Amino acid sequence: MSYTLDTHVDGEFADVVSATIDALEDEGFGVLCDIDVQATFAEKLDEEFRQYRILGACNPSLPIRDSRTISTSARCFRVTSSCTTATTATSSSAP
Repeated sequence: MSYTLDTHVDGEFADVVSATIDALEDEGFGVLCDIDVQATFAEKLDEEFRQYRILGACNPSLPIRDSRTISTSARCFRVTSSCTTATTATSSSAP
């Protein structure tokens, strides 16, 4: 059983991140946090890392409908860039 939903998208990394944020907003999700892992590794650890962003998104209407879903309504969306191809992958935790 897979715990993630994965999608591979052809395109530039920044464009795919932007499109992912737009698609989340279209579905009623707001991005609560946007962690640039590559920049954080460079700043905090002085290490190089591939392009990797973590978008924490939540649909605020979901916990209102059912208070039992508050802890499970937040979804984490990872946007990563493959080093060997122009494909960018997006993943999220499965519902």
